[in-house]
Amino acid sequence: MASRKGKSSSQSKRSARPRKPKVAVADDLQITHPHAAGIDVHAREHWVAVPVGCAGVPPKDHPAHLPAHVRKFGTCTADLDMLADWLRECGVTTVAME
Repeated sequence: MASRKGKSSSQSKRSARPRKPKVAVADDLQITHPHAAGIDVHAREHWVAVPVGCAGVPPKDHPAHLPAHVRKFGTCTADLDMLADWLRECGVTTVAME
């Protein structure tokens, strides 16, 4: 099997180009659904995020490192009822699920 001694000219040109720094695009995003929530679905729990400012006061057992608009719910019926109630309280009309 023959070995390559050097990079091809196209590879060396590519690596010589400076890379563009990654820029946060949050400032460029526009809100299209202001009453939307996102749910990250797992087998034993669901993580839910609602718009900032509509979540109200988090429960006493809410982890200190999480913002008030992000909460965790279980997957049994009673937990899902609490999740749905919280979404209604927050004025959520649209949900995106992972």
